[in-house]
Amino acid sequence: NRAWAGAAGLLAAVLPAPAELVIELNKSCNLACRACFGRGGEELPLKTAEKALREAAALGVGSARFTGGEPLLHPGLEKLLRLARELGFYTLLNTNAVLFTPAIARRLAGLVDNALVSVPGVDEAGHAAGSGKAGLFARKTAAIKRLRSSGVKVVRAGTVASKPLLKEFDRWHKAVSGLGFDIWELYRPMMTAEALAAAPEYKISGKDFIKLAKKAALKRTGRLRTVLANPVPLCALPAAARPFALGARFDDGGTRLVLDASGVYK
Repeated sequence: NRAWAGAAGLLAAVLPAPAELVIELNKSCNLACRACFGRGGEELPLKTAEKALREAAALGVGSARFTGGEPLLHPGLEKLLRLARELGFYTLLNTNAVLFTPAIARRLAGLVDNALVSVPGVDEAGHAAGSGKAGLFARKTAAIKRLRSSGVKVVRAGTVASKPLLKEFDRWHKAVSGLGFDIWELYRPMMTAEALAAAPEYKISGKDFIKLAKKAALKRTGRLRTVLANPVPLCALPAAARPFALGARFDDGGTRLVLDASGVYK
């Protein structure tokens, strides 16, 4: 589009091919997280996902990520992970982990390199309030250990920023670290006005997020690495927090390609 690209024409691609293919297997989930915007009824056909993996491998894409909804609800997940392994992909799984039972851990052993686990709360009450389902926190903590034992090399936690998190950041950080995660990803809320009205604890201001960035920047020691994981303008952040703002580098449209559960690339 010359209106924005200038006289030279289209902007050059960042990479010859995206670094990562993200496959949204479904829109269904066993939880009802208050900050979630991905629930629905779509499910990607197995053959569509297999075709996408083969095409991505031929293009030189290095990573394949499986997400949802909750991807563990998709009947073809194991087959797709095995295909991704055969094609040489680095594999990632986004999950709430509640369904990662011993039986599933045995079936998926050695098939996942990197797992991202949603963490809407760091105790039973907080997890129930954030996920919309009670009595699951102990199951999640057991599943995190199970991910490790099944061969997952990197286990990350993902939390949408909220007022409770801002108020008790140190307690959350200690708890997330104690659960054994390698990385804690913090997301600014990306919710509609209607969703925010229903879940006002996620209605945080720009100033609030800057406070969170400063708190994250202070947590440089220890095993757990805390990062801001979705795009934030670097000029809005204090200098000390900028090295931990990763979204603009890794979520850019030139580095990741997403296949939606409806079968549409985006």
